[in-house]
Amino acid sequence: MAINILVCEDNQIIRKSIIKRITNNVHNISNIYEAVDGLDGYNKIIELKPDIVITDIEMPNQNAFYMIEGCAKNGLDIKFIIISGYDNFEYMKSSIRYSVVNYLLKPYDTKELIATINSTINLIHKSNISAIDNNRSSLRSDLSDLFNYKINTDYFGKTCNIEGISDKDIILFTVNLVNENEHMENKISEISIIEQKIENIFNGSTCIFGSVYKNVYSGIIVLNDDNFTLNYKNEVYNLIKREIKQEYRSYISFSNSCKILNIITSFENSIKCICTRFSNENRTILDQYQKINIDISTELQYIATKIDSNEHNLISKKITSIVSESLDNCNINNLQFLFNIVLSKCNYDVDYSKSRIEYLILQYGCKDQISNILNNVIKYTLNDSANFDIEKVVSYINSNYKNPINISSISLYFGMNAIYLGQILKKNLGKSFNSYINELRIEYAKKMIDENTDILIKDLALSCGYSDSQYFTKTFKKLENMSPTEYIKIKSIKS
Repeated sequence: MAINILVCEDNQIIRKSIIKRITNNVHNISNIYEAVDGLDGYNKIIELKPDIVITDIEMPNQNAFYMIEGCAKNGLDIKFIIISGYDNFEYMKSSIRYSVVNYLLKPYDTKELIATINSTINLIHKSNISAIDNNRSSLRSDLSDLFNYKINTDYFGKTCNIEGISDKDIILFTVNLVNENEHMENKISEISIIEQKIENIFNGSTCIFGSVYKNVYSGIIVLNDDNFTLNYKNEVYNLIKREIKQEYRSYISFSNSCKILNIITSFENSIKCICTRFSNENRTILDQYQKINIDISTELQYIATKIDSNEHNLISKKITSIVSESLDNCNINNLQFLFNIVLSKCNYDVDYSKSRIEYLILQYGCKDQISNILNNVIKYTLNDSANFDIEKVVSYINSNYKNPINISSISLYFGMNAIYLGQILKKNLGKSFNSYINELRIEYAKKMIDENTDILIKDLALSCGYSDSQYFTKTFKKLENMSPTEYIKIKSIKS
């Protein structure tokens, strides 16, 4: 974080001398402003909002305490360093009352002045870090909302407490974790540890990192300089790699530096970039994507006309070929056409958008699994569901209820009609799918509250698979006869 300093001194020679000493000895100074007296100094503070004011006491047109008292009344957190030739007890007492950082007596030593400025800069940095740390959970949640289009960049920039974020350069990175054999759960270490380690790599920068949706994480690094190189990318990637469980493959995409207003576009490009990994399975750090258009109209027509026949093996090969070719060339349009033709022919009332196709790629992670989704749908349509194992479905729900799954996504995963699957589940569980998954989620919410009564309702809802905190609260109250806030209060008193 670059610091702005205001030097307030009526003697021009002394004022210029102080500025020269600061310029020659203090790093990370953005601007040094000048003022000739207390009135001029206060007006400059209001206009320029410096971080530190170095000031004499006695000056014409108002003294130093005119500025100090004015800042205190208006709630301005400015750090004052007084340099004075007056060894006056009343002045010192007033300085203590207004939390003046230091009171230096003339003549002062340059080393003493520089040490005081550096310690004040460290105090400002610690204060900023503390403010961010106290609100990191909320920042992660807001970042997730930003990338899920629930809030806009203007709102995020205004509500997050990273100082000057609207003007700073930001690096966005997106991580996709892939495990072809297991459902995603407990795959990454403590988020706060990763944030802290990334901030150590980029000394003085701020990192906010969190889950966007299932097995996709994204973070922003708010830079203090523009020295972001490939070496830094490798450091961040290797760090995240160490924090991920070994059974997961990971892909990471970095944006070029951008401003907060362009962060959504950077995120969308990072998702497209990660989707290109199929063209080179060994790539782990991705920087760009390229879409190649391929005409598959003949293959799609063949699938549409043959889907009701018994030529399932031939159709399956066609589907696998289209999926593989589309992924290799990052052609989301072709996958979208394929999904919507197959699903409409199988009487699924689902319309797949490009973003939903991208989500499937990120969620299931490999060509075979994406092909199997469609082949399972067709298999069910051809009345091959007699040997369907309902225990697999229940096991899937039990493993994934913390994620935003629903009956439609589960039915698609297993290649079944959603209405039919809901009937089978109700027959085997003795309750509807919604009742079953809500009970699992609310029990998990109670467990999380028992472990941490300081958790925010918004974070609690997201952790339990609810994207809507109001619906979560309504469901919690319905099952527990009290709101989650009331439950937290009870647990807080008992603990």
